[in-house]
Amino acid sequence: MVGHDCQALFGRFGLREAAVSLGAGLLASVASIGAALWVSEFAPLSPNPVAQFGATLPLREFTRLLLILLPQLLGEELLTMLPFLAILQLTASHWGWGRRSSIALALLGSTLLFSAGHLPTYDWNWVQCFVVIGAARVVWTLAYIATRSLWVSIGAHILTDWVAFMLAFLAARLLPWAI
Repeated sequence: MVGHDCQALFGRFGLREAAVSLGAGLLASVASIGAALWVSEFAPLSPNPVAQFGATLPLREFTRLLLILLPQLLGEELLTMLPFLAILQLTASHWGWGRRSSIALALLGSTLLFSAGHLPTYDWNWVQCFVVIGAARVVWTLAYIATRSLWVSIGAHILTDWVAFMLAFLAARLLPWAI
């Protein structure tokens, strides 16, 4: 759709971008955990089936699972950031909205799409998807906005998901009665 301009989506990935990616991944983890703790006060949460499955695997197979998930996470970022950029372009260039308003609407729209895409994974738990998953999505998108590099949001997304899966994996071994 964008021809040779698709390279512009990915931007550079140097030391600064790696640091932003790491920070955004950790911040998204904190945002998700905080949102989950808040949501759990008034609504039940559904477990992530991949985390549950991965927690039962031997280390070698668990590591393989993490690597197998990489293309899916790349795809999730593309399926989120392309609508973000389309909404941004439409509102800023075609409708004449200001930069901040365009970014805010694009962020909201793409976050809603991303969150809705996770409804089947979390047993159609609307609150969990739109608040907990949405909290992480906002952080990842802000990392893209700050760097204009899809590699940054991809790295942050991978880190956030891997942290969650690794915590489940470790909990299954260290606290098997709690799982």
